[in-house]
Amino acid sequence: MKKTKVFNIAISLTICLIVAFSCFAFSGCTTEIPDYTVYVNPSYISTASTVFSDELGETAIKPSTDKDFKVLQLTDIHIGNGPLTQKKDKKAIQAVCKLIENSRPDLIVLSGDLVFPVVAMTGTNDNLSALKTLSRVIEKYNTPWTVCFGNHDAEYFAMYSKSELCDYLESDELKNCIFNRGDSSLDGLGNHLINVYNNDNTYNSTIFLFDNGMYAGETQLSGYQELTKNQVNWYKSKIEKFNEKFGKTIDSYVYYHVPGLEYKYAWDAYKEGKAELVFGTAGEKNESISCPNELGTFYDTMKTLGSTKAIFCGHDHLNDFSVLFEGVRYTYSKSIDYTAYVFQGIANKTEQRGGTELLIKNPTSTLDSKFDIVPIKLVDIID
Repeated sequence: MKKTKVFNIAISLTICLIVAFSCFAFSGCTTEIPDYTVYVNPSYISTASTVFSDELGETAIKPSTDKDFKVLQLTDIHIGNGPLTQKKDKKAIQAVCKLIENSRPDLIVLSGDLVFPVVAMTGTNDNLSALKTLSRVIEKYNTPWTVCFGNHDAEYFAMYSKSELCDYLESDELKNCIFNRGDSSLDGLGNHLINVYNNDNTYNSTIFLFDNGMYAGETQLSGYQELTKNQVNWYKSKIEKFNEKFGKTIDSYVYYHVPGLEYKYAWDAYKEGKAELVFGTAGEKNESISCPNELGTFYDTMKTLGSTKAIFCGHDHLNDFSVLFEGVRYTYSKSIDYTAYVFQGIANKTEQRGGTELLIKNPTSTLDSKFDIVPIKLVDIID
């Protein structure tokens, strides 16, 4: 056996022992919810977008004025809310506030790994208190917001299940959260959609949010799971229904946490000169894309339907590229994490930290295309 392999095994066992000890020491310890709402600018004025139920019975949203609809994606915030992450949580919350106040979005999408219940690195596995810490800040902006879960939000060692996190996100405590857990027959929790309308009440497009923050097995070591057949069939049935209703192939946008294998296809195509790199870079070591090993049915279904114009993910904190491949924009959002990539020195890195805007064109817009995607770098907007 090679020395490097022995060394890697030893490191893995050491980490497992540390995690096991930490879980024993801290598991079940609830934590207080700090009031980070003090970082919200009290003079902030929301865009006052309107949420309603449309004639299709779907959650719908429209801007308050005749303007392009703006979605702000924030991902991999990784709030620990434990004794080991107080300073880092404060920085993450301040970053969230700066990004929202700079963007003034009509909708906020938190695309997974909102929290980080890894005891060895945070000092707690109370993922619900961490979610409440973040949610109470987001609520202060009086802007509709929603969530698609990541792989860390409800790890097997977390105190609260994903279903219990859904209970909170759907509770009356959160007046602006438009998340719903979705059809119980589907894999994952939080598969839902939002129909976007123009200010004149005409239909514009649909945003799909998927829970693909699942592992192939019980833990991250088992790899990641592609969107499942029932999730893809749900997506397909909704698009076909809307196509029939509106008499055209609708435009749609997809948010999920873990990049699908289609992201690797897109990046590889760019490296081969067969796709366009619109912006960004693959900053992970060896340009790694942490995606499932199998393709599943989503990629072919998406191509056949011809509806989805852009897909957005998070998960790989140092990747922040956007590639146009086969007519679809595959975009990594800039991340916020100050905690999870401790061995990569994430707390001191800056280029990858920020958010991503999706601008959806309205009928009177001056945009050259149906949409635009704008990366927002945190260091460019900090006072």
